[in-house]
Amino acid sequence: MSQKTKALPEAFAARMQQQLGQEFPAFSQALAGTPPTSIRYNPFKKARPDEALQQVQWCEHAVYLPERPDFYKDPLIFAGAYYVQEASSMFIDQILRNILSLQKPLKILDLCAAPGGKSTLIASAMPEGSLLVSNEIVSKRALPLAENIMRWGNEQVLVSNNNPQDFEVLREYFDLVLVDAPCSGEGMFRKDPKVANLWNEGLPIACAQRQSQILESVDILLKPGGHLIYSTCTFAREENEAQVLDLVENKGYHSKKIPIETDWQIAEVKEQTSTGEATFAYRFYPHTTKGEGFFAACLQKEGEFIGKEGLKLPKKLAKAGVDFKALPKKYYADMEQWVSTETPLAYVIEEEQVIALPKENFYDIKSLNKALRIRQKGVLLGKLKNNKFIPDHALAMSRLLHPKIPRLQLNYEQAVNYLKKQEIEAESQVKGWAIATYNDVSLGWCKVLPNRINNYYPTELRIRKDFEV
Repeated sequence: MSQKTKALPEAFAARMQQQLGQEFPAFSQALAGTPPTSIRYNPFKKARPDEALQQVQWCEHAVYLPERPDFYKDPLIFAGAYYVQEASSMFIDQILRNILSLQKPLKILDLCAAPGGKSTLIASAMPEGSLLVSNEIVSKRALPLAENIMRWGNEQVLVSNNNPQDFEVLREYFDLVLVDAPCSGEGMFRKDPKVANLWNEGLPIACAQRQSQILESVDILLKPGGHLIYSTCTFAREENEAQVLDLVENKGYHSKKIPIETDWQIAEVKEQTSTGEATFAYRFYPHTTKGEGFFAACLQKEGEFIGKEGLKLPKKLAKAGVDFKALPKKYYADMEQWVSTETPLAYVIEEEQVIALPKENFYDIKSLNKALRIRQKGVLLGKLKNNKFIPDHALAMSRLLHPKIPRLQLNYEQAVNYLKKQEIEAESQVKGWAIATYNDVSLGWCKVLPNRINNYYPTELRIRKDFEV
């Protein structure tokens, strides 16, 4: 056995030996190996994977890489052209494409969303006109979540920082809730050995209690007939199948069977409740599937939604807070030079900041802004300062960016220097504001002057690591 395999907690190894039987040696050996690397491409941006790369079979836009590169050296990752995501967790894409009508707009909540992998996946798959609330319970994790959502560039996403109980005022509002639950993390032992060091025998039970509390809140805000996707990155039954059985036996949910192919080698766990109703769940083991440990199940809440579409807050909450302030109409013509007019938008102004919100969900967003701690909404277009508009980096990352804005094409060395917020030298016929691009993908703003190019890449996002280009 390797040193890594010996480091497995004894109680965990004993339980998995009992759970897997003859497969345990292969499981243990897999945990001692190197994790595969997979990425998922952004369908809203131009970069596409090499067709020779192996496809992640259960996710439309995802591929495996032959080895893990230094991602910080690739300008495209800073442009939101792709997301580095563990392959097993991309099974959410397979669930979405099989349970939902992806024709009508949906109201979706990703309750435990940081750092943003599953939210960016949902944002890529959901129908136009949908609204995704990407929530993170832990405040310090909400900032990287907001950054990843901003880079992905979909204006139909809000980022919030709330506890599950805070959502209970949004009674029967969501068509779909994803709970990627805080868990004991056993499926990450190979990827992050520190997780194994923090594990103890009582951790799965403690996590299961927390998961049950979260699911109690979810039941209140999910519409009758709505779908719940429940996932973890652990192998513990009390955190996985036991939660599914409780929802079906005691909470009025029905388990959904998800089509899978035999060669994917995903373990479908079929069980029965005390009343004989079938439940289905899907387990990913590192010795059989090309990914880390993962569990997922999909359930549908009993009943049919009869109420009116749209969000209605309790009167006390509806009167609280400050309403959005509309951008004065005199600035609309200016906005049309910066923003694509294909998407119907509402413009609001907060202090000097101009924000574009999807018009179709404007009133719901206004209510959500009162009900939740919203950290990011729509797309921050820029600032109005002394009646002059200064574009924001979020607009450069967004699919709302006007296609006729001038582009300044950069080579690799220039792109890296730009992302380090250093001076860039490039020949250009462009004058004034322009988008710095690499491989036709937007990196951010620059301003081309007669004798220099001003770099407007955000200081807080710059590449800090030093490396040779």
